[in-house]
Formats: sequence, C-alpha cells, structure tokens
Amino acid sequence: MNTFKSYILSLVVGLILIPDLGFSQTITIGSGNATNGVTTASPVNIYFRRQVSQMVYTVAELNAAGISGASTINEIGFFVSNKPIYDIPGYTISLKHTNATNAAGNLNGGYTTVVNSHTFSGVTGDWNMMTCDNPFNWNGTQNIAVQVCWSQVAPSWDPSGQVRVINATNGYRYRRNDNAGSACGSNPNQTLNTKPQIRFVFETETVWSGAVSTDWFNPANWSADVPNEDMDARIPVGTPNDPSIVGLATCNNFTLEGALNLNGASRLNIYGDMLQNGTVNDAGGTIAFVGLGSNTLTNNTSLDLTTLNCESKGGVTFTGNPINIITSLGVQKSTLQTNNLVTINSDAAGTGRIDELITNCFYTLTMTDTWGDGWNGGFLEVFEDGVSIGTYAATDASDTEVLSLGNGSTIDFVYTAGSFENENAYTITDPGGSVIFTDGVNPSTGTVFSTVPACTFTDPIIGTVTVERYIDAGETFWRYLGSAVVGADIGQFNDDFATSGYPGSWYPNFGWTSVYSYLESAPAGAGYIPCSGISDVMIPGQGWQVWSGDTSTGTQPFTIDLTGVPNQGDI
Repeated sequence: MNTFKSYILSLVVGLILIPDLGFSQTITIGSGNATNGVTTASPVNIYFRRQVSQMVYTVAELNAAGISGASTINEIGFFVSNKPIYDIPGYTISLKHTNATNAAGNLNGGYTTVVNSHTFSGVTGDWNMMTCDNPFNWNGTQNIAVQVCWSQVAPSWDPSGQVRVINATNGYRYRRNDNAGSACGSNPNQTLNTKPQIRFVFETETVWSGAVSTDWFNPANWSADVPNEDMDARIPVGTPNDPSIVGLATCNNFTLEGALNLNGASRLNIYGDMLQNGTVNDAGGTIAFVGLGSNTLTNNTSLDLTTLNCESKGGVTFTGNPINIITSLGVQKSTLQTNNLVTINSDAAGTGRIDELITNCFYTLTMTDTWGDGWNGGFLEVFEDGVSIGTYAATDASDTEVLSLGNGSTIDFVYTAGSFENENAYTITDPGGSVIFTDGVNPSTGTVFSTVPACTFTDPIIGTVTVERYIDAGETFWRYLGSAVVGADIGQFNDDFATSGYPGSWYPNFGWTSVYSYLESAPAGAGYIPCSGISDVMIPGQGWQVWSGDTSTGTQPFTIDLTGVPNQGDI
C-alpha cells in the first residue's frame, strides 16, 4: 500500500469618478537605508527626553513620488530602523501648507493637528504608520510642513530611536531638552542637513470606474490608482467595463459588487478580507489570501473558483454561501475554517483536489541587547527555500519572534551588522525546545545558520468539505472507491445511486448486497465483507467495492459525493 504524505486522497472525491492619471494613494519620499545616529535628533529619538521638530516636503518631491493634484492625507508615518527603548508620551503630528522649501526659517504657527496626542511605542524595521484623527486636505500646489512634538519621556533619556533619513540642506529643525511637560509649544532652534524619509497615504480605498478599458492595471480605470497591498479595492455595479486581471494583482480588502474577470495564469493577492456580492468569471486564475494577519471570505452569492489559496499567517475563514472549487484548494502554512461551505468539484471536464498541505514548524528566535536600546541597525533576515520571509532585530533589551517555517523546507539565517555589535546576541530554538544555534555578542555576518524544519503535522483544515467524483459512461458495473474525508458513512451514497442488501439501503430485503468493504488481512478470495448497514464508516485508506449502476446501458452519467473533515497528515 502506498503512503501519501500530507495531502488529500482524491479517490472520491451610480456615480463614476474619473481619476487623475497621476494620482497615487500611497507615496514614499526618500529611499536607502541611511539612519540618524543614536544621539542625533529624529522624530523618534529620545537622547533628550522631549523634542519638537519641523521638516518640509516640497510639491516637487510629492509629484515625483507619484501624487499630483489636491487630495486628502489619511495616514502618515516614518520608517523606524531602531525604535526608542521607552515609549514616547504626548506624541503629536501637525501639518500645514507652506511656501518654504526647507526648515531653515521660521515655520511656527498655523498647523493643523492631524494625529492627536498619544503614546508612541514603535515597531523596528518597518514603516510606523499613524492614522490621521483629522485628515489633511492638501491643496496640490504648496509644500507641506510637518511638525512632530512630544512630552517628557519617562523614566529617563536613552540613546535610541532611529529613522531612515535622506540628505537635505536644512532639512530638519528641532529643539530638545529634558524638561518636564510637553515640547509642543516650543520653537525649534537647531537644524540638520538631513530629514526623515516619510510616507503619506492619500486614500484608503480605490474604486473601479472602468472608464477607459477592462485593464485592472490601468490607473485611469480607478478612482485612486491601481490598488496595492495597502489599498482597499471595490468593484461597483454598472461600470462601462468590467475589470480583467492578466498577471499579478494585489489589494488589501476587496469588495466585489459587480463582475471580475480572472484570466488564466492570473492571480489576485488579497491581504485583508473579501466581501463577495458580485460575480467572478474565473477562466483559470488564482485568488490567494496572503499577509501576516487573518482573512475572511464572505460569500453572499454563488462562487465558483478555479484555484483558491490560503497562505496568510493568521489563517482564513469562509462565511456565507457555499464555495465551489474547480481545480485546487491550497492551504500553505496557514489554516482554513471552512464552516462546512466548501465543495471540491468533479464533472466531465475534470476533478478538483486539495493541494499538498504543508504544516508549520514553530521556531523561536530570541534576540538580546546588553545596553537595552535594541540592535542599532543590525538585523537577521530569514530565507525559506531562497525567498525572504522577514527581517528581525531586537528593539529593546530582549525581543522574541516565533518563526512559522514550512516542514521540510530549507531555511537560511543571514545576519547583517549595524552599530554597537558588541551588544547584540541571539539564539534559535526548535519546536522541541532545544537551542540549535546561538551567536553573539559581536555575531558573525552573512549566512550564519541553515536548517531543514521537522515537526509533528497539525491539521490545517477545520470544518467539513464535500468531495465529489463524477462517474461517466462506461462498462464497469462495480466501482472501487475510498473516502477523502473522515467519518463518512455508507449512508451518504443513498442520494447518489440505488443501494441494496443492508439496513438503511434503498432495497434492504433485495437479497443481494451492493456494497462491500475489503479486509486485507483475510485469506485470498475472502476479503470482501458485505456492508452491515448505512452507519458503516469508510475508514481513510480503506477500499470499498460498490455497485453504482451500469452507465453503458443507457443510464446517464452521475456524480457521487462524500462530506466530512478532509483526511490530513500521513495516510
């Protein structure tokens, strides 16, 4: 008997907005990895306990980054290379229009508070985006002055808090001290020839207009440019053209009210949730739920998909109406709560399947910094089968990350040095709790450790699935079947074809039994065991001989199906 590892045995189985062509919803000003020093002023540096700072981003910089014309800023943020060791209280961001091109002169007064006073904690190694409590209406023609201020940090100052910066003459004006209270009423009095890289989000949703074509990737078809992983996308009804995806498309949350054409070899990556109230015309594409969070697919209509992949770290949940999978359902290093809504389709054109299920092995990365202010630019990058899955660094005295690594994959850890390497150390612990690698202080650089994860398989699919098997015209009266799901009983065949000879069958007193199991340990010729009743359970891997009709004598082709939790793990 063959052994199949970690996959399913498929034996049974209104108003249309015309966008500005230059509009871009998310823009970044500045590039590169340069950062302020640990004692140099920045919007998150706490070498002094309180600070007020001002910086200018010109209309030319905004245009070059992809935004033109008046629009509303909904989010603002900085790339934090090393978060401050202590939280920053009273953190406030204000904006105003200005004709100044840098922060050399007096930029005081006239600001609108866009991010209200709050406690800033920060995340190292990523954009720290803050939603505007009061969105800012940029006029599209003037420069933008940004003011950041906060209250006295407790319990003390610390040489920590770094952001990515770019060269800019008189780019950053600030005043800092250790006084009590807030610095927001103070006037800056010193300048730097750098300024922070900054990111603005001008819209949170882009709406399909279909004004010029069916091309998903044409900005002129959207109200706020082509969606990306930070942008929600909505397809309304009644547009001149329905969108067609040819290639790789992305969005955050996806709302489908009209129709979407998904062409062969195309893929839509959804980082958030999908609300399905429309029609997916799927000609062989893939819809994939991805990202670090969890996702929900709410289906309020009929939904037939060629390939649906669940790849998000937080798992996927289906709700609403049934979902029909034509070719493949994938759950890769994720989980799926089916809520009993999934059917794996089988018809004259072919039979669907559940792809190989790759379980997660959870390794623990513990990173320490003896000074307590985090790794100053140093970081570990983790590669899975050659693809980067994330970068990690201590953000204070100690940080722990749980790494979700695919069972049987090849994992490489690559270390890049920063400043104060004599403070940095880390350990890697396997799923069994054994430390398998440690380095530091002064850790080595480059590829420092490689491993192939191994761990106990855990079932990634929760809830039942209906697995179909289409029976076409042929001459075989007896068919040999097995179950792709756990707990299916013989009674599930009663709605598919006539049965006889056992309690609960169509014709229990017919005198001829139409269903037999096979006992491998029985002597030769004696292994066929007649069904004892409709409650007989089809054990995974067990063979059954079933009389399901003679399609060669005029009986029409038909489909049989079994419903249960899919077989998972080693079968």
